[in-house]
Amino acid sequence: MGKLKKYTRRSFLIGSAAIVGGVAFGTYRTLAPAPNPLVAGPGEAALNPFVFIDQSGVTLIAPRAEMGQGVRTSWAALIAEELDVELDQVRVLHGPAARAYYNSALLVDGMPMRFFDSSEIMIGLAEAIGKTAKLFAAQVTGGSTSMRDGFERMRAVGASARETLKQAAAQRLGVARDRLETRAGRVIAPDGREIPYPDLAEAAAGIDPPRHVPLRPASEWRLIGRSQPRVDMVAKSTGTAKFGIDTRLEGMKFATIRMSPRFGARMLRFDATRARAMPGVDKVIDLGTGIAVVATNTWLAMQAAEAVEITWGDPVTPPDTAGVFAEIERAFDARPDWRLRKEGDVTTLPPGAREIRAEYRVPFLAHATMEPMNATAHFTGDRLRLWSGNQAPTLTRW
Repeated sequence: MGKLKKYTRRSFLIGSAAIVGGVAFGTYRTLAPAPNPLVAGPGEAALNPFVFIDQSGVTLIAPRAEMGQGVRTSWAALIAEELDVELDQVRVLHGPAARAYYNSALLVDGMPMRFFDSSEIMIGLAEAIGKTAKLFAAQVTGGSTSMRDGFERMRAVGASARETLKQAAAQRLGVARDRLETRAGRVIAPDGREIPYPDLAEAAAGIDPPRHVPLRPASEWRLIGRSQPRVDMVAKSTGTAKFGIDTRLEGMKFATIRMSPRFGARMLRFDATRARAMPGVDKVIDLGTGIAVVATNTWLAMQAAEAVEITWGDPVTPPDTAGVFAEIERAFDARPDWRLRKEGDVTTLPPGAREIRAEYRVPFLAHATMEPMNATAHFTGDRLRLWSGNQAPTLTRW
């Protein structure tokens, strides 16, 4: 135990990163910055994977799926806070599927440890495991982790980009960087001269961004912690926002599927004679667990799918909520095969303690999206391009 106390937090981070990432990966792979997927041309600057500047202005990347939680605006605000731009000055894009947009907080949530343990060892292990998300390109939205993952990271990339732009201005003006200020997308010199960020893009592209720039204290925040108009509000209010299902390609076909209306029930047989005879139906495909119909338009595909005569087997689970609850009640009488935590002893109550019992039930609900689940695929012989609404672009690509 005495030897364990001699470990510094840094050495523990490096050691645990090597263990979690595997010796083959090495510590450097987990600590090194992920490659920048943004490609800049002449007069442009990809200052990091989240800040892109060209002659038309500033683009911020918010690579978490917008599912109604406002994360696209929140992530942009974190960057804009330190970059010194207003949200109405910038474009906000989702960005490509890339390793740079890994979610470290999501991986930490899956750790087999007590979430309330905040010891130095547990904090170090959590941070090390979080960094391995970079190795797996875990670009995932889920588990309410977006803000936990991005709160410091996004402010840091905004601050680094700001200082890079200031350095470019310092070289142009011949003054020290620490004498320059920034405001509303401009670098301001001591004599009052102002240089817009786009005018500094080409010079900034050739500067190594500074690391470990101090973040501003909460007392200086302009955007964080204050209600902001959502950056996607106008497009979604006017019907101009593009969703996966809006994809249209020349010569594309449309398909729909039909699966069992009872969860877990198998498809025993089907007869697609009527569907195949409908003009415009290209194909009826046996999926094993259901069927798919390919046609010249969506409505025809849906009508043809309903025209297929299918015999379904019995479901393996209870068909209604009452049956599900009865099955759960019976499970409580059996030996538990898994438990999240086991601490203390509730079989013997201390003197003066009072036992309170309560039972709560909620019905099973569909985890359904407002946009119909969909995907468009374009195969050109040697590559496949996909458009789809999803929470994990890199996993979807795989």
